[in-house]
Amino acid sequence: MSKNISDKLFSPLLSSVNRVVRRTKKLDRNTILIICLVTVLGVVAVWASIFKNNSPADLSSGSKVEEQNESPEVAPLEAKLSFIEGIVEYKDDRGIWSSAVTDTKISKDMGVRTTGASSKAIIKIEDGTIIRLDAGSSIVFESLDRNRVVVFQENGYAYSRVAESSTRNFIFRTTDAQFQAYGTAFRTIASGDEQAIEAYEGAARETTVNKTAEQGQKLVARNAADPSKNNTVEQLDIEKTKQDTFILWNRDLDLKDDNLKKNMGFLADFNGPVITITEPKVDSTIEVAEELTSGTVRIKGTTEAGTKLSVRSKSAVGSEPKNVPVLENGSFESDELSAPIGTSVFEFTAIDKAGNKTVTNITYTFKNKVTIQEQTITLTADNSDKEKISVGWTLTGLATPDGTKLLAGTTKNLTIKDHALKTISDGVTTFSIDTDEFDKEGTYYLMVCRYSQATADCDVKSNVVSVTIKK
Repeated sequence: MSKNISDKLFSPLLSSVNRVVRRTKKLDRNTILIICLVTVLGVVAVWASIFKNNSPADLSSGSKVEEQNESPEVAPLEAKLSFIEGIVEYKDDRGIWSSAVTDTKISKDMGVRTTGASSKAIIKIEDGTIIRLDAGSSIVFESLDRNRVVVFQENGYAYSRVAESSTRNFIFRTTDAQFQAYGTAFRTIASGDEQAIEAYEGAARETTVNKTAEQGQKLVARNAADPSKNNTVEQLDIEKTKQDTFILWNRDLDLKDDNLKKNMGFLADFNGPVITITEPKVDSTIEVAEELTSGTVRIKGTTEAGTKLSVRSKSAVGSEPKNVPVLENGSFESDELSAPIGTSVFEFTAIDKAGNKTVTNITYTFKNKVTIQEQTITLTADNSDKEKISVGWTLTGLATPDGTKLLAGTTKNLTIKDHALKTISDGVTTFSIDTDEFDKEGTYYLMVCRYSQATADCDVKSNVVSVTIKK
């Protein structure tokens, strides 16, 4: 291609030189040589200028040649270690690792690593982004400017709160994955078994396979132990998250920051729903029919609206959890639950919308009703004989070891203090009264009661009957 361009450039010029030479035969030899030399130098200058600014392809196609201006350099972001616990090291831009101290400045191509089971580190970037490293973690900043931050995570766990920006891309790389953040809170994992990202607020995308983890989800890029999980998205378990000491540490720090605590996302709610039992009262006794060996109960109460609620009897063999509908106001009522006679424990499990779980055990005692025989004294009187009044009574469900008292008076309100007429021994249930014992004619009222020496009073009293005395 260069030969063709040379031919195109030089052939016409050489022809012109020959014509000039033919027309200047009368000139002396030196003058002719000077003319030829000037012409050749001009051609070389033109050729060099063209090839300096254009490619052969541009020239051959006849495209327009335009001057290309270089883009201005993007200003770098400053970063520093704001917190150190345990053994923390930094790698300079020459690749040399050294012990780090608080306020150690970090720039592009530099790294930070934590060594030891209790080591932690916090890196703050000028734009407000925070990266916190767990023990045994290592990162390197491949890019650190206002348009693009790229962090290569060699191993371990990193929790990031990324400052919002409409122009800056924030990317975490691992050996086999590249995660781009679309939110402010996430954890990246780079262990021997797994490379993944957990989105706590906002979202994150794995750019090589174009899969996204939304808030409350985990995106697994690679799982060495279970390859079937590669490039899959799963829901985070809030109960497992609450057992993660590294996440608890980060959550506590975020809640202490007035700006961060406004956007906690998946980590906002760590409190399980409260279960309140209203009926029957917890620890109360429930009576069932005398002949039954088990009892039933419907349990009412309240909890957080939107909660998934279930209950099972821990005392009934083979009992399975039963779903309990929760109304919009949070109230609930279980189906009829059965349990054997004796003390029974019912287990309620409530899971709220965030996945927080509460387990509450309540106790009831089921017992058979005991039929208590009624204790009564039934009194009758016959005064058909003008000289005697025959009195008789029937005892139901009671004995009279201290005997009975016969009370008489002109009022129905008879008391042992004012109206005791006779003391009758145990076992005697009939008695005759001479009408002479009454002062005058008229209507009198009679009653029999069981006497107690211990109290010197009556406890069980008969009905009151009336008799008419005529003399």
